[in-house]
Amino acid sequence: MSQTPRIVLIGHCSADSSMLKSAVRTAVPEAEFVSVTTDADVHAAVDRADLLLINRVLDGNFSNTSGLDLIDSVVTASPQARVMLVSNFADAQQQAIERGALPGIGKSTLRSPQTKERIRSAIQTEKA
Repeated sequence: MSQTPRIVLIGHCSADSSMLKSAVRTAVPEAEFVSVTTDADVHAAVDRADLLLINRVLDGNFSNTSGLDLIDSVVTASPQARVMLVSNFADAQQQAIERGALPGIGKSTLRSPQTKERIRSAIQTEKA
């Protein structure tokens, strides 16, 4: 992890990005953020990221709008990447974990203690 944790928000609209930034800052006040809304920028951001928060349905200019498919791509290209799915759906979260993501977070529970702990843990722990 770098001194200032870098969180990459992938495929989130402006309103969701603002909510995510606010929630992450309650867990990691010193975090800096990068928003990615295109295929071209995803893989460039991975190497400089401490955590990628990928939307279940990607908003922006992506060739495929599936966040789960993007998790496959990122984990295959960069197995060390720490990735979380942002989704309220338990089945999508389970699929993300099966594809190599860490346990993710939901937009409806952004302020929960569990969300804060998951974010802190993801940033502080090296992925195997």
